[in-house]
Parts: sequence; structure tokens; C-alpha cells
Amino acid sequence: MGSSSKKKKEKKSDFQKPKLRVGKSKPAPSNYTDTSFRAKSITVTQQRALTTSARPSSSAAQLSHNLSLLSHRSDAARRDALAHILSAIALAPASAPAALIVPKVAPLLLDSSSSVRGATLAVLRALTTEDVALRAPKLLLYARAGATHLSGEIKDFALDVLSFLLQSAGEETVSCPGGWVKTVGCLVTVLRWSGKSGATNGMGQGVGVVGRDAKLLVKQLGALTSVLEVGLGVTSDKMDKDGIPKRRVFWPPTFPVYHAYQHAMPSWSRPYARLNLFGRPPDSDDARYEDTGERRRVFREKYERDVLAGVGECVRLGGEVGRTAKRLGKVVEEGMADRGK
Repeated sequence: MGSSSKKKKEKKSDFQKPKLRVGKSKPAPSNYTDTSFRAKSITVTQQRALTTSARPSSSAAQLSHNLSLLSHRSDAARRDALAHILSAIALAPASAPAALIVPKVAPLLLDSSSSVRGATLAVLRALTTEDVALRAPKLLLYARAGATHLSGEIKDFALDVLSFLLQSAGEETVSCPGGWVKTVGCLVTVLRWSGKSGATNGMGQGVGVVGRDAKLLVKQLGALTSVLEVGLGVTSDKMDKDGIPKRRVFWPPTFPVYHAYQHAMPSWSRPYARLNLFGRPPDSDDARYEDTGERRRVFREKYERDVLAGVGECVRLGGEVGRTAKRLGKVVEEGMADRGK
């Protein structure tokens, strides 16, 4: 009997709620773990100051250190690294080769921070024209990517990068692989002019220019105008009307040097490029179109009708958009005039 009553009390106690008294802590559960201990701390007695003395001593090491900071997650760190690179180019251009700088700096043209993008363009402007011309394909790749970006600020900035490339190395920009077809096609796409010539009454079937940002539209029209000016040879003083580089003519022409330039060494690297003897098919988007005549032919086949239809739509809007569109139409007319249409 004693054991049975004891078991009944134990079972009954399982369902009884303990009475808590004021000032008395709650009893700890059976699986309680004591965490009141303290971990031992590590104290550094001496720490090197974060000054210029803590940075690498040689200029090459400093450049490598700043290039490694370009991938830092902080906007301020990337901007400061670009400032140091810019000062290194200004002080000692030989110790800051563009072959190391451009591949690291170019991705920052699409950075989310406007100050970082501006510092990146400042670094590119500090490079020589030859360095920019040699690396125009890589920079043009990021310029096209920025022109189709979702952010309006990056779109606007990418057009500044494209303008910089055309001013520094215009011929190399439009004649590099994909520099002509892909660049013109990218601008035609962002202007929403693709397929306009096939629509009724010469107007586009997609979204028109009404309701779009007029300032960005004017800048896109100006960028396309600059590309066509260089590519079609409208403003180039190095090409003749047939797209052939001008050669030195001896004056006054006296016997026997009436046509001496025809028997001299060619003044450019690919005098027979227009024949396309060993190159890629001329209709390839990634092909190099170094000859102005080839660029005119490709533009006539792919984009001329769409561009003229889009220009007519923008001219009817008037204002700054209309004036810029008229200038674009004039460039197309001059570039394609008397070209064997």
C-alpha cells in the first residue's frame, strides 16, 4: 500500500503547477546549461598606424595595392583607390602601365556609385591616346552594356564613355571587332527604332518617343550622330570620297612624278582590306570594318531605313529633340550621298 500511494503522489505532482514566490527565481530546467563564463580576450599591445608608412613602399607595389582595392565593397574605398591610381598616372606614367590598369578599371564604368564612375572616367582620360586606341574594344564593350542598363544614370554615363572613345580613338572604335555593327545596332535598339521602316506609314509599331525622357533621348541621338560621323567618314579629313585614306600628293606635279603616291608604300596597315581576301564574312556582327565603304554598305543594308524613319518621327516632335534629329538626318544624308546607291 505504501508503494502504491507513493506512486500516486509522484504522478499527481507531475500535473501540479509550482507556486512562485516573490523575489525567488524560477527553478532551472533539467537540461539547463550554464553560460555565465567569460571568454578570454586577446589584446594587441602594438598596432601599426594606418598611414602612408603602412602602405607598400615602391610605386609598383602601391599600384598593385590600389588595383586590389577596386573590388572593395565600400564606395569610398574604390573612389580613393581610383584617386591614387590617377595620381600615379600623372606623376609617373611609365610606372602605371595601361595594360594593368584598364582591365581592372573598366568594370567600374557600370558601378552603382556615380562618384566611382566619374573617377573611373577621369582615370581613362589620363591615359594616352595610343593606350585608349589599343584597348578600345574592351572599353566599348562596357559602354554598350551601360547604354542598355536598367538604371537611367548609368545609361546617361555610358553615352559619355562612348563620346570619350570617339573623341580619343574614333577610327579604332568603329573599326574594332563589333565596333560598327554592334554599336550602331545597340543605339538603334535603345532608341526603339528597330523595324520602324517595315511599319505602316513609316512609323514604328512599338512605343514611340512620347513620354520618354527628352534629355536622355537627345543624348542618345547625339551619340548615334557621333558614331555615324566617324564611321561614315563625314568629318574625317583622312579619307577621300571613296573611303580610301588620303595619300600625300607631290605638288606641283612634274615629270616623272605625276602619280608618285600610287607607286609609294601604302600609308595605312590594310590597303586591300576592302577586298576581304582573308577576313571574316562581311555580314558578321563581330567582323572588323576598317574600310569606310564597307561600313556604308553594312549601314545601308541593316540600319539606314530604320534610322531615317526614326529621324522623321523625332523631327515632328520639334524642340531640342527635333533639332538633334535633323542633324542626325543630315549626317546620314552626307555620309551616304553618292556612294553607289
